[in-house]
Amino acid sequence: MRSVGIIPARGGSKGIPRKNLANLGGVPLITYSIVAGELSALDKVYVSTEDSEITRFCHRIGSNVIRRPQNLATDEALTAPLVVHALEALAELGEIYDLVVLLQPTSPFRPPWVIDQTLRILSQGFFESVISVKKLEGGHPSRMCQRKDSGSLSRYNAEHSFVPRAELPEVFLRNGSVYAVMAQSFLKTGDFFSKNTFGLVLPELFSINLDAPLDLEFANFLLDRRDCQRELRMLRKEVLSRLSVRGNLDPKVVPHKA
Repeated sequence: MRSVGIIPARGGSKGIPRKNLANLGGVPLITYSIVAGELSALDKVYVSTEDSEITRFCHRIGSNVIRRPQNLATDEALTAPLVVHALEALAELGEIYDLVVLLQPTSPFRPPWVIDQTLRILSQGFFESVISVKKLEGGHPSRMCQRKDSGSLSRYNAEHSFVPRAELPEVFLRNGSVYAVMAQSFLKTGDFFSKNTFGLVLPELFSINLDAPLDLEFANFLLDRRDCQRELRMLRKEVLSRLSVRGNLDPKVVPHKA
């Protein structure tokens, strides 16, 4: 089955200014997802953006780009429509894919084998989609409350409100690292959740998500540590190597229709 990775990278950002080009370990943040995708078993990887600077950067390192319209790059724009746009734009060029994998730049520490594992799971035919998650160790939903404007509290989940922690049911949180789905199913529903979705549990390191400046500082701190885990060191090495490429690649830029 043919597979494509889509990396959403608009120019704006609420939390971190110009987030996708923010410095992580000496290189733009988006590079980590590009490299992970290209080192994986994905047949093709495309960056979806409306931004000229991001497009130029991708062209410089030989990465494929799908230019999306401005209405799919606003603060209010949802992810699903831009993935549909990407699949339809590629289909018009004769590129038809069976599987689509969303690789968000805000999850930079996702190693290539995570992507490969999602492809293997989907290729077996038992599941229609794969979403990466992490086990929620603290902040269990049973400990949460809802607060009204008046200030009064109500239990969010009364059933397990005062159950000992060891007896609470395991819960998992989407970590944003990988969303993979059968392309035709997604084009019909626009949803990464399907009737049969596999939850791929990842460790905390691969679940780091960069939404605020403090998240970016922490990620840089991890990369600077001498005892930085082997997989992070290898990924960073590949990223730095990728940036050394100049002029010998021919990336594709797919324009959007006016």
